[in-house]
Amino acid sequence: MKKQPKNPPNALAVFGQARRFRFADAHLRAIDNPVLFEAMGTVCLTLSAFSSELYLKSLLCIETGRIYPGHNLKNLYRNLSLPTRRRIRQLWGVYWDSQTPRWKKLSDLMGHPPPDGDLDAALDTAGHAFEAFRYAFEGGLPDFFLGEFPAILDQVALELRPEWRSLPEPEPTYLGQIGPVLAVEDWPPHPKDSR
Repeated sequence: MKKQPKNPPNALAVFGQARRFRFADAHLRAIDNPVLFEAMGTVCLTLSAFSSELYLKSLLCIETGRIYPGHNLKNLYRNLSLPTRRRIRQLWGVYWDSQTPRWKKLSDLMGHPPPDGDLDAALDTAGHAFEAFRYAFEGGLPDFFLGEFPAILDQVALELRPEWRSLPEPEPTYLGQIGPVLAVEDWPPHPKDSR
């Protein structure tokens, strides 16, 4: 027998959680240290994929009043209403076109032609990204060009629920106060430091 949720579906709660993961991703991407940035790449992609999932679930909850199961971004996206999917595609197209030089640079690094910007194709490729990136050590990672997708979904949610615009954005105020825990030269810890 399937477990019933303890509380009724709450689109705003899901939206808030999606925002927290998006902001965590944004803070990690803003680190101005190439070594740490490279080390955090998969972490950022995981946060972006999970944030996308939660935003899609929030949009679905807005539209249907229920929380959809699963992690597959493409499946969640397909369950949205046609007008919502059209709006997402419209914003995606504007975003994609603004990033043409970036895609060229990324594709050169990856060794294959850049994707054509088709959102459905990007969702096909990265549909299971959250699961794949969580287990990156197993290999077989998908191409993931949806890093900014959560920001688009955030905008669409705010268009559907303009009253949410007045909500404060989550700010990790403690991050700036604790300072560095390990300097870059201290990472990875030396074997003698491990217990």
